[in-house]
Amino acid sequence: MYYIAFFFFYAFCELITLGAAFDAFGVLLTLMWLFLMMALGMWMLHPVGLSTVWATLGSQKKENTSWYQHLFPMRYMIAALLFIAPGLLNDLFGLLLLIPFRLPERFSHSSSNKDDSVIDAEFREIHDTQLPHQGQEK
Repeated sequence: MYYIAFFFFYAFCELITLGAAFDAFGVLLTLMWLFLMMALGMWMLHPVGLSTVWATLGSQKKENTSWYQHLFPMRYMIAALLFIAPGLLNDLFGLLLLIPFRLPERFSHSSSNKDDSVIDAEFREIHDTQLPHQGQEK
């Protein structure tokens, strides 16, 4: 029930923002913006395709990877879908999804395994002056 109410509220907000944009910028400029954003969304989604969404979700289940590694490709695809859907709020949310951000270190998947990639070793050089020549046995 709440989803239906949210959907109608969101559609009402989209209509209000479209009306305000028509009034502020003019109908022609607003429609050009909407078609430009729709073309941008289709251009963004064209090389990726929806099959990449399923492959990304499948690879997260197969491999033991964090959800953060899959966050940017998913954000990119959702932003493209929001650009395709008409509406200024959709465009605004799509632009917000494209802003890069980083998680704090405490939420990072690799923060606990940070020292596992360091190899601690000692070495020494051996200068042996009596190396066997080729053809001679030890």
